This record gives sequence, structure tokens and C-alpha cells, in this order.
Amino acid sequence: MLYKNLNWTLQRSIRMCVRRTMVTLLNNADYRFLEEGVSIVTDSFVCQVVADMMEERSFQGWSQFDFEIDDVEMKELIQKIEHSMRKRNSTLKQRNYYRRLLIDLRLNEDIPTDYLYMKKRLREMQAVKKELKRKEMEKKPATFTEIQKLKKM
Repeated sequence: MLYKNLNWTLQRSIRMCVRRTMVTLLNNADYRFLEEGVSIVTDSFVCQVVADMMEERSFQGWSQFDFEIDDVEMKELIQKIEHSMRKRNSTLKQRNYYRRLLIDLRLNEDIPTDYLYMKKRLREMQAVKKELKRKEMEKKPATFTEIQKLKKM
């Protein structure tokens, strides 16, 4: 049976599984290969999504049904999901956190309207802030004798 001939509940279940797999792949890669306004859907990405879905297939409700989905249709499905993920609006909490990171890192940029790219920038800025904090913690405070020597100068 073809994917488009399945009832809508099974199609929705498959779409949700594809979306979940895409989110997992992006999180595992820390959004590294993501660029603003550039589609992530390539043949290799589609193959990776399908392979990950097949690994989790036994846990899915749609796994009991035998159906086919050709490569072109799967690629279109993933592109639609990517488009909806990019269009998603960020929450007020996310925007405020983004602004705080910009202030903390002394950066001047606008909050991206591309949701996936915003998630990538958040991860990058969090990593930079964490590294700065680590470097700051490595600095040892001056000892009492060092302070006394400086005062005498």
C-alpha cells in the first residue's frame, strides 16, 4: 500500500515520527550543518531520517502496516516538515533568553525569525558563554601577600 493511500491517522503518526527523528538528528549534531534560509534536506539527510525511523519502527503504531513511500515523496514530506519547523514562532521566554545572552556576550544582532537558526545561535552563544565562564573560574584570586606587595608599590 502507498503512503498517500493510508488513512489520515497513520499518515499523521508517520509525520510525527519523521518530525521527532529530524529534531533528534538536529539536536545530536548541535544544529552544526544548519544555515539560515538554506534547506537541510539533502539525499543523505533523507536517508539518515529513514534509517533512524526504521531503527525505532518497532515502537511505532504504524509499524504493523506494510506501506511504501518513494524517495521523492519522502523528500517532499521532510521539506514540508522543515518549512513548518523554520516558520515556528519562538516563545517570549526564548526571546528574552536570547537577548540576555546577547547582552552578556556584548553582541549586537537581531533575533532570527528562522526558528531552527535561532536554536542554533542559542546553542552557539551558550557554548561561548560557558567557555568564558570556565576561563573566568580558572583565574586565581590574588593572595593576601600579593595584595600587600601591590599596596606598597
